[in-house]
Amino acid sequence: MEGYEYDDVASAVKIEDITSDETNQEILRKIKENDPEFDTLWVIDDRQDNFDYVPEGSLDIGWLGYFIGKNTILREIYFHWSVLKDFHKFFKGVNRNRSIQKLTFLYMDLSGGEIFQSLGPFFQNNGNLSKLELTACQFGAGCARQFSLALRACNKSLKCIGMEEIGLGGGQLVEIFEAMSVHPQLERLRLDNMNIGRNECAALANILCSTNLQNLSLRNNAIGDEGTDVLMTTCAALANSSLGVLTLSDNNITARGCRSLAIILGSTTSNLWILDLGNNNSGDEGAQIFANALTSNRKLKTLDLHYNGITAEGWSCFSKILCDTSSINKTFLSNHTLERLEDSYRQLSIPADVDAFLALNRSNSDKKQVAIKKILKHHQHFDMQPFFEWDLKVLPLAVEWFERAHAIEDTDATVIDKQKLGAIYQFIRAMPDIVEPAPAVGTKKRKRTI
Repeated sequence: MEGYEYDDVASAVKIEDITSDETNQEILRKIKENDPEFDTLWVIDDRQDNFDYVPEGSLDIGWLGYFIGKNTILREIYFHWSVLKDFHKFFKGVNRNRSIQKLTFLYMDLSGGEIFQSLGPFFQNNGNLSKLELTACQFGAGCARQFSLALRACNKSLKCIGMEEIGLGGGQLVEIFEAMSVHPQLERLRLDNMNIGRNECAALANILCSTNLQNLSLRNNAIGDEGTDVLMTTCAALANSSLGVLTLSDNNITARGCRSLAIILGSTTSNLWILDLGNNNSGDEGAQIFANALTSNRKLKTLDLHYNGITAEGWSCFSKILCDTSSINKTFLSNHTLERLEDSYRQLSIPADVDAFLALNRSNSDKKQVAIKKILKHHQHFDMQPFFEWDLKVLPLAVEWFERAHAIEDTDATVIDKQKLGAIYQFIRAMPDIVEPAPAVGTKKRKRTI
């Protein structure tokens, strides 16, 4: 690393000579002295609280960068700042830092791309950087290019990238997505309100296939049915991926797009446990498609379908898959995993029986116990006749099942005992020759003479 102009005078410089602002002085002092309680820094134009640093000019911003570079405690830096023309001195110091784990840019004009170009050594050498977020920043062709280069050069430690409300052309987005795909360790990706459409979805699918992504948010884009088709069909490996949370709310997805998503949900290898499709246009047809797909799904816990034009008829499609009461076996094989069809802050016109089944699914993390609850509630009479062909071999198993039911919270012991006795009685009645009655009280067996 080339010589750094602040090193020679750092030991003699006084904080009061760097800035006249008392809050800035205190922040510089904390950073310089590695205050163990000061791990988050905001560099901002208008101070909101006493932890915000408001740059005054090239002198203080240069020293701020120098002290950040020497610091080993800082974990997060947030920039909401109209960058000064001498920002290169600041970022030259930041490039020395190895402790920062999260970098956030808010409402900044980054259109020239010089900031990402200046931060090249930081991205390349900081092995602790795991989160990078940009919100409502102004980009341009040059900035998109420099950001892509910074991502490609970035140390393979990034686990979370967030971009929201950043206007970019399709080609620029694809270039950025391709740079993201070189990070196999990436776990969370948020791309909300980014005008992502069909053409960008193929590049997105490549990220899904080449990374360890667990959470993908694409809220409020222009994906539609065609983009959903491309995203799902291009990424054939999605059903076997680690993706657990997928947010596609506000994307004008209809029943056609639901069919593509249903293929993933219908796969026994899918790891999705939250699918957010709020504020789309799936309608009753989409509800039916999802209900059919969830028949054998044992992973999805939340399917958020709020504001999708679904009527009571559409919601009722979920009743049978949540609790098929046509037989005990079908009740046992019903879906005991799905817990919500909306987020917890909205009240939809979900039929009472569907709502009750969802509540039962939420009542216990042990889904075998949920199945027992549903069976006890919806089957007053247990028909044991199908088991008679095994004689009494099944009876101890049946008794054990009822005993397990006793131990489950919120079950009625009186009802369980009645059902257990009914099951035992059926065996006794069907096999009188096998079940030997107990001898009457006071009688003795007569000795057999030869």
